[in-house]
Amino acid sequence: MNKKKNDLNLEKTFHFIEELSWLLDNYKGLKLEDSVIQMKDIIEMSTLDIYRYNDIIEHKGKQIRSLVGIFPELFQNRNLFPTNQTIIEFANEVLQMNINPLKNRSKTEIIGEIVCSTYALSNYEVEKVVSALNRMIDNDSVVKKVKEMKQDNSFSWNEVIQKLAE
Repeated sequence: MNKKKNDLNLEKTFHFIEELSWLLDNYKGLKLEDSVIQMKDIIEMSTLDIYRYNDIIEHKGKQIRSLVGIFPELFQNRNLFPTNQTIIEFANEVLQMNINPLKNRSKTEIIGEIVCSTYALSNYEVEKVVSALNRMIDNDSVVKKVKEMKQDNSFSWNEVIQKLAE
């Protein structure tokens, strides 16, 4: 009788591990650290602070929509992004995404994946990237300079974004 109970327990454990692995895989982009900080902040807020917090969240939403709106124009710029690979490199480096460069897909699919993944960025990341990309898109001389910088072996999109965000 004890053996059956152990078998049931083992089976339940297998199911638990299977479901836990699915959950972890499904929510791999979730930044628990950020969520815990946000929840602590909300608990400590007064009613007026909650309204202010909601304004901040609304502002982030607007910033993300602005960032998402920049992507199609930015990624269609052949001077900056002559290949799909260059778009993937940008997304992986600047937006901390994990897009597989070996997977064969169209430019539209890549841009769509970037757009959908953008909603996981923190407020700071969104503001920094929006500011830098707006400067880049609105200024042909910046595009020309970035294109020149890309010829260097030590080129880094993160450095470009940092400089433009200043």
